[in-house]
Amino acid sequence: MRWMRNALGKAAAGWLLCCATIVPATAELRFAFEPSSRFGGADDSSVLTMRGEIELGDRERLLAFVLENRQTFIDHADRVAFVIDGGDVLEAMEIGRFLGDALLEAWLPDVGSTRCVSACFLMFAAAAARSAQPDTVGIHRPYFSPRAVAQAEPGEVRERYGETFDAVRAYLDELFVPKTLSERMLSAESSDIYWLSEQDIAQLGRRQSWFADFVEARCGGEDGECLSGYLRAHRAAIVRKLADGVFRHLDAGQSPPVEVR
Repeated sequence: MRWMRNALGKAAAGWLLCCATIVPATAELRFAFEPSSRFGGADDSSVLTMRGEIELGDRERLLAFVLENRQTFIDHADRVAFVIDGGDVLEAMEIGRFLGDALLEAWLPDVGSTRCVSACFLMFAAAAARSAQPDTVGIHRPYFSPRAVAQAEPGEVRERYGETFDAVRAYLDELFVPKTLSERMLSAESSDIYWLSEQDIAQLGRRQSWFADFVEARCGGEDGECLSGYLRAHRAAIVRKLADGVFRHLDAGQSPPVEVR
């Protein structure tokens, strides 16, 4: 959400490091199309992959990657697989918004080759559809710079924490993430990771509720050619808007990102 970066980013600058993990940071996110068989898929189709740690500017790099690989994105970007160890909270929200608008499925089929840790959950939850094995999605609360906290007054520390937690909570509420999960994320120690269980993933839902209703109304709930054909056309429309410089993700309070033709 660009408004969130503008409203909260300035206040949090120098404070909010990321939803950090104990895993060493890597470079900015790396995007690619890889064989789904690399993640245990049963066919030779390609899947969009994101690897690394989320950094400021990664959303714009993702959009540039989509344009550079537009036909592959249209033909093969039904799913996105994550190998992400956390990163910038606000940037994760902005990438999540794009994934939701593009109607992609977040796909973590294998504990050994896929993972979505801390800030990545904000992207996973935003996807129109989600599929994950237990122990592939880990959450904990945002992590703040100890140096910035130590140099600030107590009132300022309380204010910055409150602003950030309120922004994350509002984002998760907008996505209808169950309160048990959102509060678990915001209460877990930043040095500890809570890995989502099979029950947690089921509670989050295979699809966002509005998308499940859309698929039911449009294609009778089936995942066949009706849905895949619509999704390809939808991604093609996004590519055209990106090429024309008119694409923007939808802010809270606007209509759901579905255009029925």
